[in-house]
Amino acid sequence: MSPTIQRLLAGPPLDAGVESLAAHAARLGPVPAAAARDIVALLEATGLHGRGGAGFPVGLKWRALAERWSGSAAVVVNGAEGEPASAKDRTLMAARPHLILDGAVLAAEAVGASEIVVYVGSEHLEALAAMRRAVDERRAVTRQTFRLVPAPVGYVAGEATAAVHYINDGDARPLTTPPRMSEAGVGGRPTLVQNVESLAYAALIARFGERWYRSAGRDGAAGTALVTVGGAGPAPQVLEIELGTPLDEVVATCLPAGQSVSAVVLGGYFGTWGGRYEAFVR
Repeated sequence: MSPTIQRLLAGPPLDAGVESLAAHAARLGPVPAAAARDIVALLEATGLHGRGGAGFPVGLKWRALAERWSGSAAVVVNGAEGEPASAKDRTLMAARPHLILDGAVLAAEAVGASEIVVYVGSEHLEALAAMRRAVDERRAVTRQTFRLVPAPVGYVAGEATAAVHYINDGDARPLTTPPRMSEAGVGGRPTLVQNVESLAYAALIARFGERWYRSAGRDGAAGTALVTVGGAGPAPQVLEIELGTPLDEVVATCLPAGQSVSAVVLGGYFGTWGGRYEAFVR
């Protein structure tokens, strides 16, 4: 398959179920060794931003931890997805778990992590089963240490400090006191917490590079993103859109024939109203 059409959700149909390690490797091949060594600089060059809500530059986040620490760190794969209106992360985990784990392994190599903790919302049953199967497959072929931790149900459980607090102490409340996670997180080790979509994108960037990443996007934006569109149809739909796609185009993609929309809320239940939909129609 040409790298120009590779995307996060490329591959078997989503309703085909979890992609095995063998199928994943046959479809995408291994992560190039050179890209794995240079992944931080590559992520900085692409300008990839985190897809967990905060939008912090991924390359900058990885470099800060890599340059701070010379011993054993930890990586947390954040798939808690506690936002009730979002289904993008659980969809990606259920269908493409090994793309996420590729990114986690890259992150572990970049920051010197001895353990990867896979943190998945316990209510996301298909995603949890897929990630558990993927972790078991990885354990059979690698020395990398993986640990799967089901996250408790709750919006705040996916916040980075809450995730680390739960992994350490079984308490999913955010922490506001020092030290920072980059200094002491899981087990007292410096810790990188990264959203599953961000890690999956890192794995594709490592394979296909900056030019590929910038081949998608509109009006000066680069790359794609997973979005959940709900409320206009029988069930929420997860779409992979080019960044810069107009809102009216995204909404129209999911509208049943003959149905209209009065208003749009952006960002889920804790987001903001975008005004009347007619304002977005061009």
